[in-house]
Amino acid sequence: GMRTNVICYAKRDLQPGDVLDGMGGYLTYGYLENLSDAEQLGGEGVPQLISDGLEVKRPIPKDTRITMADCAVDPNDERFALYRQSSTKCVTC
Repeated sequence: GMRTNVICYAKRDLQPGDVLDGMGGYLTYGYLENLSDAEQLGGEGVPQLISDGLEVKRPIPKDTRITMADCAVDPNDERFALYRQSSTKCVTC
């Protein structure tokens, strides 16, 4: 299963209603993280490659890690369903 992923961090202060523009965009950059460290880092991070189009729900300061709880994620969005399915296999990493 997956052990690492590139997680979004804010390039600038983000406000509620901002919409993430994905990899190579103006709002986020990514850091490679161990998935097993998610809880220590504040919760499940937003993967850079599937962040495009997510709306920010609360203020996020510049250079702060962006979590799933910070964004409006549709539980029926196939991108996130597939991601969660593949990342949960990392539990025994």
